[in-house]
Amino acid sequence: MIQTKYFCGPHHRRLHQQIAHRRRTRVPVAVTIEFTVGRQGELKYPKIINGLGKYCNQVVIDVIDNSPRWVPCLVRGKKVEVKYQLDISFKIAGQMPTKI
Repeated sequence: MIQTKYFCGPHHRRLHQQIAHRRRTRVPVAVTIEFTVGRQGELKYPKIINGLGKYCNQVVIDVIDNSPRWVPCLVRGKKVEVKYQLDISFKIAGQMPTKI
């Protein structure tokens, strides 16, 4: 689960509005992101494949950019770069802020 610290800032209200609108219209509330795990476990080249809007997409990119290193893939005992795709779902916890 993504902690709330990623949802603070000037776009907090717009992020909630995008998610709430999609839920009302029964559109899936998930962002698909592709990125590469490098030989040292660093996450590189984040790219949104299927987004929700610029604020939700930016939150997902920020989470990937600030993630700890992953365990790199081994092929025949050697570390290699690997592309991953993840679907990250959004859930609103609590009430939408009325004032920013």
